[in-house]
Amino acid sequence: SERGALLQHEESLEKLHDDVAILEDEVEYVTIEKELVEERLQFTQADLERTVRLQENLIANQADGLDNDLVKCDEFVGSATKETATLRHELCCVSQMLTAKSQEYESSKNACDDLFEQTLDLKVDLDNRTNMQDDF
Repeated sequence: SERGALLQHEESLEKLHDDVAILEDEVEYVTIEKELVEERLQFTQADLERTVRLQENLIANQADGLDNDLVKCDEFVGSATKETATLRHELCCVSQMLTAKSQEYESSKNACDDLFEQTLDLKVDLDNRTNMQDDF
């Protein structure tokens, strides 16, 4: 009876080890996804900065008073403004994805930590039971 409980305890411990391994894989996957989202965010931010610089340059060129360039600049500013709005929207979406992935990462990490603590507790309990059996 006590031996059966000990075997069942060992099976629970093995299952927890498997669960920890799965959660560690999930944490690694979420970490990689988070890094990809961060890279996309950096690229989008750099693209937005480039677009803003282009728009500022175009506005500066308008101040020069070149009539032919003014028409071209107006068209380009309109295009840059649309691109800026699109990039800002994409940046917002990427930021939201990064926040979601960060939360998912923390949740998986916390679950992994909890399972690891449970595993340690079960191991200590198993060791105590083994020591008690050896004493008898």
